Amino acid sequence: MFVWKKSVIIGSGLMFIQAMTGINSVIFYSTTIFGFAGFKDSILATASVGAVNVLTSVLATTLVETMGRRTLLLIGTSIMLVSLLVLSMILWHGGGIGESSQGLVAVVAVLVYIFGFAIGLGSVCWAVMTEIMPTRLRTKAVSLFLSLNWGANLIVGLVTLTAIDFCGGVQHGMNEDEKSNAEKIGVAIVYFIFAAITFVGLVFIYTLVPETKGMYDCMHVICILFHFYSFVFVSL
Repeated sequence: MFVWKKSVIIGSGLMFIQAMTGINSVIFYSTTIFGFAGFKDSILATASVGAVNVLTSVLATTLVETMGRRTLLLIGTSIMLVSLLVLSMILWHGGGIGESSQGLVAVVAVLVYIFGFAIGLGSVCWAVMTEIMPTRLRTKAVSLFLSLNWGANLIVGLVTLTAIDFCGGVQHGMNEDEKSNAEKIGVAIVYFIFAAITFVGLVFIYTLVPETKGMYDCMHVICILFHFYSFVFVSL
C-alpha cells in the first residue's frame, strides 16, 4: 500500500484535516458553545446544526458529479475558514453589539461552517479517499485513513472543553459573569486555532489533491456517499 506514497499522503491528510478542523467539537459541544456565545435557546441551535448537516450532505450528492471533487473541497474549506474567523472575532470583540446579537451571529457563523463542512470535507473526502487508491488496496487504505480520522476525532473530543477553559483563563473562585466572559474568550481562541488548521488544510487541498471526477461512474460515488449519510443520520 505504501508504494502509493502520494495517494496515502492525500488520503491520510484529508481524513486528518477533516477531523482537526473542529467539526466534532461543534457536534459534541454545540449546546455548550452556543450557551457561551449568549444564545438562549441552545437546544434549538443544536438541532439546526444537525438539520443543516443532513440537508447540505444531500445537496453534495448532486454537486459532486457536476462541480467536481476538488472544487467542492476548495469551496467548502474556504467557507469553513471564513466562518471560523467570524466566530472567533465576534466572541472576542463582539460584546459591544449586545449579548443576543452576539449569540445570533455566533449561531449563524456555526451553521455556515457546518454548511461548508458538509458540502466539502464532510462528504467529498469519502469519495476521494477510495478513488485515489487501486481496487486491490482500497480496503487496507481506507482502514488506515479511518483510523487516522477517528484518532483525531478522539483527541478533539477529549480536549475541547479543557482547551476552552485553559485558553480563556478560567479559574476557581470566579463569579458567573467572570467565568462566562473567560469561557467566551476561550471559545474564540480555540476556534481561531481551528481556523489556522483549516487554512493549512486549504493549502494542502490546493497543492496536493487532484480532481478525481470521472474516474468512477456515478453509482460508485452515490454508494460511497450513502454510507456517509447513514453515519450522519445514526449520529443524529
